[in-house]
Amino acid sequence: MNTAAKNRSELERYAALLEEARAIKGISLGRDAWRRLRRIPSAMFSLGFLIALGLLAVLTPLLPLQAPRQMGTRERETGTGIRINKFAQPTFWPLFIEVPNLTQNEKEQPDGAAETGETATRDPFDRHFGKLDPFSRMLLALRLKIFGTWSLNSICGTDLLGRDILSRLFWGARVSLAVGLVATFVSLVIGVSYGAVSGYLGGRADNIMMRLVDIMYSIPFIVVVIFLITVLSAETEKEIKRFVLAPTTEMSEKKGLVPEDLRTEFKEHKVELSDKAAVKWDKPEDRWEITDGNRTYVIRNLRKGLTVFAVRTGRFLEASRIVIFFVLVGAIYWLTMARVVRGQVISLKNDQFVEAARTIGAGRSRIIFLHLVPNLLSVVIVYLTLTIPRVMLFEAFLSFLGLGVEPPDVSWGLLANQGVQAITAVRIYWWLVVFPGLALGLTLWALNFLGDGLRDALDPRLKNR
Repeated sequence: MNTAAKNRSELERYAALLEEARAIKGISLGRDAWRRLRRIPSAMFSLGFLIALGLLAVLTPLLPLQAPRQMGTRERETGTGIRINKFAQPTFWPLFIEVPNLTQNEKEQPDGAAETGETATRDPFDRHFGKLDPFSRMLLALRLKIFGTWSLNSICGTDLLGRDILSRLFWGARVSLAVGLVATFVSLVIGVSYGAVSGYLGGRADNIMMRLVDIMYSIPFIVVVIFLITVLSAETEKEIKRFVLAPTTEMSEKKGLVPEDLRTEFKEHKVELSDKAAVKWDKPEDRWEITDGNRTYVIRNLRKGLTVFAVRTGRFLEASRIVIFFVLVGAIYWLTMARVVRGQVISLKNDQFVEAARTIGAGRSRIIFLHLVPNLLSVVIVYLTLTIPRVMLFEAFLSFLGLGVEPPDVSWGLLANQGVQAITAVRIYWWLVVFPGLALGLTLWALNFLGDGLRDALDPRLKNR
């Protein structure tokens, strides 16, 4: 009887404990971090600002903005009678203006077509907005259906060529943010992988890998990037074809379109020239050049007759300078990340969850990338928010030096550089510098404050506080 009563009291006690445990609701680290992050006003404001900025950058072709490449060095009439000129001050009224030629095909003359009067049409999207990806082209077509040719007035003024600063700020945001995110992602992948492997292996392997990092740290980072960008984006020439013209071929000393007989002879040598191909005399009775896109045909008067050298003009790497920047900055900016991750892995690799993974037969790669790296996400995310501003600022610095984004593309750093170049002792066009600097400064400010907030919110020592 006493035993049964004792067992009953034990069951009642366990039932009470179970009910008490059910009443206690646990909270994960992620939910707890989000709860604490919401208590930091500066971090939440920064997060909202960055989300809004990212959405506006993605949806820029949908916004009623003037074309970023539409120039107005001379006063051009708009549909509302407003004149847009170069160095126009910020104008707030009327808020919207009509730009009729936004969707009109423009007739243009190929190089050397003055004598023939030949013209060619050019896509208005390419002319005013540059080369667009399919998604941006779709958004731009939708924007024209919604707003037509109406656009916001130049509320941030215009530049040296009469281009709208507000539009160029939004289109430049796409480049500047993409630079920060892509280059940082490249450095993140390299740095986390390198640091995690080095920290887990330890011993001689760790020593060799970290000495390599020390050697790379000793190399001037800015000098290396500037040198590589200059070399890899330099123009090069490569001979790709050679043939001899017929003895009856005569070359003119005038500049113009390629004559039909010369075009036919090129065709006989399996070389098709486009309608825009133009010929110009370079040296007296010795050298002529035919330009056709990125390809140049050099005609030399040699002993065996007129010889054609087909030369392709391009870069050392067939990529834009901004793509080269992505790869270079990402490939060099990972050093600090590798050191941070290595230190965290060394402190965790002997914990019980790692020993349990080894016990069940998990390999090194599985332990590193499925057990250790996920436990470092808090540190990685915080460092990520602090790296993006550094990369964006470095891109702005290179664009300021003329080594970043190439015109007619635009970024915030390039806009600031163009603004500084336009300012003189006689006239100060303040809007050319203030608005790009303000956009870049606010974005960097938001990223830094968000990084500080995430550092506090993701600290496991502050869990449930």
